[in-house]
Amino acid sequence: KTANPGGEGGSKGTASAAETEVSLSKGVWDDLRGPGGLGERVRRAQSNTIGRLISGMYKSLEGLGFSTGDEFRVAITEALDMKAKVVLGDQDVQTTLDSL
Repeated sequence: KTANPGGEGGSKGTASAAETEVSLSKGVWDDLRGPGGLGERVRRAQSNTIGRLISGMYKSLEGLGFSTGDEFRVAITEALDMKAKVVLGDQDVQTTLDSL
């Protein structure tokens, strides 16, 4: 079924994008009004915005049939096939976002 920009398929995508934009804007506004000094609030807003965008990207990819985390499964499989040493390293996502 092809989406019709003026009909059922087109308006749904537009509403979704508008809802996402409102959600992002509200999140940034909430972060900027939160506790702490101005610099801390701006850093928090930036970090949380990046997190929200990445989360949205993964949700979009899942909607297209991609499985999140597949890139890690493929990387580990390829490394093991090559007899390479696999080192698993991770940290809390908020720590990563705060460092960006």
